[in-house]
Amino acid sequence: MRDKLKGKRIMVWIFMGNARMYEALRDYGDRIDTIGLFSFKVDKTGTITESGVAISNMLTYINKWPHIRWLLTVANDGANSIFKALRDNTDGAQDKFCSELVRIMEKYPWCSGVDIDLEKGDDYSTREASTAMFAHIYSTVKAYDPTKEMNICLPGMTSVNGSVGGENWCVYGDLDKYCDIQYFLLPLPQRTLPVVFSLKKRRAYMPAFSMVIFSFHFLTIVSMNSNFLCVSLR
Repeated sequence: MRDKLKGKRIMVWIFMGNARMYEALRDYGDRIDTIGLFSFKVDKTGTITESGVAISNMLTYINKWPHIRWLLTVANDGANSIFKALRDNTDGAQDKFCSELVRIMEKYPWCSGVDIDLEKGDDYSTREASTAMFAHIYSTVKAYDPTKEMNICLPGMTSVNGSVGGENWCVYGDLDKYCDIQYFLLPLPQRTLPVVFSLKKRRAYMPAFSMVIFSFHFLTIVSMNSNFLCVSLR
C-alpha cells in the first residue's frame, strides 16, 4: 500500500493535556515536523500569560524529538475586543504584544519561533490596519532573531472580501510577506474537523489538525491530495 504521508511535512497543535496527547507525542513524534504549543494567551493590553499545556510538561518530548520545530502559539481565544485593541494599538497594546513575544522567545530559547492565532477580526475596511499589525509583529520577530519563524493562522476566504466566517480583514496576498508559514481554517461538512492547509511557497507542510496529536487512533481519512488532508472522528 502506498504511504500517502511519505514526503509530507506534518504540523500539529497541542492543547488538551490528556493521556492520549502525551502517548501520541511519545509514539509518533518521529512523524511530525512542527508543533504549535497552545500555552500562551494574549489580553487586550498586549500582555501574554501562560495558560494551557504547561511548557514544563513538554520538556521530555522537546528533548526526545530534537528534529521537531516547536512554535510558541499565542491565541486571543476568538475575542474581537482583543484583536481590535492589538490592531489599533489601543493604549500601546500592539507595542506591548510585540515586546512580549520577544520576552517569551528569550524565556524559551529552544523554540523555533512563534505561531500567531488571532481570530475574530473585523471587516474589509480594517484590512490595512490588520496587515500593518502583522507586519509589525513579523519585523519584531526577525529583528530579535532572523532564524526564528512566524506562523499565522488565518480564516478561510473564497476571495478578497469573501470570508466564509465574516473576517474580511484578511487578504492572503497582503499578508504573504509578513510570515514564514500560513495556515487556513476551512469549514467542512457536519461531523468533519476543520481542515488546515498551507499555500505558503516557502513551506510544503501537509496540513494537520489540533485533533491529530491526541487522536491518532480515532481518525478516519476522508480525502487527501497534495494540498490538504480531511479527517473525521470514528
